[in-house]
Amino acid sequence: MIPEDQAKKNGVELLYVNTAAMEEPIEELLAITEGHGYDDVFAYVPIRQVAEMGDKLLAFDGCMNFFAGPTDNQFKAEINLYNAHYTSTHILGTTGGNNDDLIEANRLAAGIKCGTEIELQCEGENEEQELKTLVELIESGLGE
Repeated sequence: MIPEDQAKKNGVELLYVNTAAMEEPIEELLAITEGHGYDDVFAYVPIRQVAEMGDKLLAFDGCMNFFAGPTDNQFKAEINLYNAHYTSTHILGTTGGNNDDLIEANRLAAGIKCGTEIELQCEGENEEQELKTLVELIESGLGE
């Protein structure tokens, strides 16, 4: 973990918070942001309450990365679809796969930021339009 004082030296306020001691975790976590919510929320365990809390903590256009990798193919949680529509919140499901997958994902992400050429392939009915959209997004700063 990064020490809070090290983060501060780099101009970042870093807080480690244990919600186990909180009576109202959602309200207390939102209070840290003065009610704004969080732009990014990471859910690392496949527990319904964690996923639901993550959804409730999202700010406008916030993204919850559901990195939990549930083994139950019937795993479900209640998500606020009103917010998904009107406040542009979204959920991204990712997996670390194995160590080689993580290295490759980091290499590709770094390549986008550093200008390394990458190959994009789209398959389906609208391949040409999908490829054009991906290129436009990347060229407009996606990943920066």
